[in-house]
Amino acid sequence: MKNVKPTHGVYLIDCHTNKFARSDDPTTWTDYETACKFASEHGGVTLAYALDGKDGLACIDLDHCIDDNGNYSDLAKEVLSKCGKTYIETSVSGKGLHIFGTTEGMDVRTFSKDGDMEFYRNTHFIAMTGEGASYQRFESFDKPEMKELIERKCDKRSEFGGKGAGVEGLSKMSDRDVVEKACAEKKHGATFKALYEGQDLQNNHSNSDMSLMNRLAFWCNGDKEQMLRIFQSSGLYRPEKSPDYYECTVVKAIKDTTGRFQANTTSTYKPKPPVNSSGNGKR
Repeated sequence: MKNVKPTHGVYLIDCHTNKFARSDDPTTWTDYETACKFASEHGGVTLAYALDGKDGLACIDLDHCIDDNGNYSDLAKEVLSKCGKTYIETSVSGKGLHIFGTTEGMDVRTFSKDGDMEFYRNTHFIAMTGEGASYQRFESFDKPEMKELIERKCDKRSEFGGKGAGVEGLSKMSDRDVVEKACAEKKHGATFKALYEGQDLQNNHSNSDMSLMNRLAFWCNGDKEQMLRIFQSSGLYRPEKSPDYYECTVVKAIKDTTGRFQANTTSTYKPKPPVNSSGNGKR
């Protein structure tokens, strides 16, 4: 469930504690009836569903695919023509689509190569609207047409080298340059260095993950793969966390961090405190 606080953004709430819910912590989720009751009593504006990778559900998230005249983008048209009679709704913004289906587990990146599609199946919350939904069932994304589309848009995962090895584990000089430049930056360099070395400055490991990832979004100019490479070499990296966790954190960091590093100019990075690193709660 999410509450809207105009001056501080949108927060997803654990109905049991009234604290932030976490996409990778089932103890912060609840059932549908309890969430509805809590939302009604506390001014919640919508519920969120937690994709946990266990129930076979997945969601294709298409942002900004509906224009002001209600016309769909070419990608949206392609997805809709191939997904079958499955549950589809418009997103909270009214400009995007959530297409739900099932999968036995395609091992692809959460984000597409060109940034116009996201594919979630684990460690992520979808803020539900119910708007525009015509079908109350889920078609399989593993059918040939849909599987080809998803694998074409989202690369299959590959193993990164240098996990937990620090800057010595970064094989590309450009990656090393990012870390060295960020650590040397006068105003926020010490904080970046501490996070990169594994210090939990937020006293909450997931929030510290988000803090470092926000900084990487700036220094890497939103390059998702580079952000993942550098983060997995840091002291904050936890091998027990799923790839989905890190990929979802990357996507959120890029959306939340609008500034980008410009070479040969003064840094414009302004850190944004990570309020809720991992999203929403099981509806």
